[in-house]
Amino acid sequence: MVTTLGLAYAFSVGRIEQFEVNVKLKGWIPLFGGREGEANVDLIIKATGVDAKEAGDQAVLSEITSMKATAFGSTLPLNTNNVEQFFPKSTAQFRANGKVLSNDAPDIKLPVKLPGLDSKRLAEISYLPLELPSGSETYSFERNFSGVLVRYLVKSLGVVDGIASFDIKLSQSETGFEDNFGNATEQKEGIYATESTLVGSGSATWNLKRALFTRVQITSVNTTNLKPLKPNKKAKSRILETQLTIQHKSDSQR
Repeated sequence: MVTTLGLAYAFSVGRIEQFEVNVKLKGWIPLFGGREGEANVDLIIKATGVDAKEAGDQAVLSEITSMKATAFGSTLPLNTNNVEQFFPKSTAQFRANGKVLSNDAPDIKLPVKLPGLDSKRLAEISYLPLELPSGSETYSFERNFSGVLVRYLVKSLGVVDGIASFDIKLSQSETGFEDNFGNATEQKEGIYATESTLVGSGSATWNLKRALFTRVQITSVNTTNLKPLKPNKKAKSRILETQLTIQHKSDSQR
């Protein structure tokens, strides 16, 4: 069996790749005060290799070249015409195994907030979807999304005809407080105490010749239990299912 140990990203300076990203949401969506429904986001992200700050590291300049977002059957005010206002070009510094060291994307408040859309995490939902194995074919790592750690458990399934396959498991837990409209807030202003648990699974394929992931699909379910902190409020729960699909565009310019 061909091992996946020693795989490495290879974003040389000047290399250009493009990735199609789709995020589907179904369940309780935290928009417009939060309600049940569906949302969909389509992105094309262009990744260009640039000079890294440190020898041995790699760096990529990323930009969203196309965007369309809908929720509850309506188009959201995030699109190709205004996307650069909210997701400006940014450069991530990372190691060859995909561990992100820094990202110079600014903190920008979006006109709408959708899970998975974080301007500082475009690398992790496009050209660096996973860290790569080093000492073991089954391995784990953590990444920070919107201030909360997500734990990845990844298992290599081997290499066939130059394509490596991986099985992915995700987990995340978070506690906090919300106001009466589903907005995160401080404890003293909270109406509910929240406890959220996310579990997910998926798969990924790595092209040994291209030295990148050509397809990643992950489905996760986030369950949130709300405990009332004020009288006349009832305990409740909500569920949000998210499906993330990342597809490499093989016809990218070079």
